[in-house]
Amino acid sequence: MTAQLRIYPSKFCDILRTKDLMKHLPEEARFCSEHGEEVIISESELLPNQNGGVPFARAAFVGCCDSAIRKLNSAIIAESLKRGVPVN
Repeated sequence: MTAQLRIYPSKFCDILRTKDLMKHLPEEARFCSEHGEEVIISESELLPNQNGGVPFARAAFVGCCDSAIRKLNSAIIAESLKRGVPVN
């Protein structure tokens, strides 16, 4: 089973920061406790000739189930607040 949570284009600029935050989270936050799979951020292929526009068409959190994605999102928000990084 695969679950996805769409990342809206207005949030694409936050993806690199979010991936960096994810690297520093404990495995318990990044991996599903039931299925053992890691939640990742997946981007579609790069769009040609963007000249400062969004670099890809789609992005999403992808995991084995909705609860794993929700758990990771909660951990990202908590870590962002701890670091004083704005959360939108």
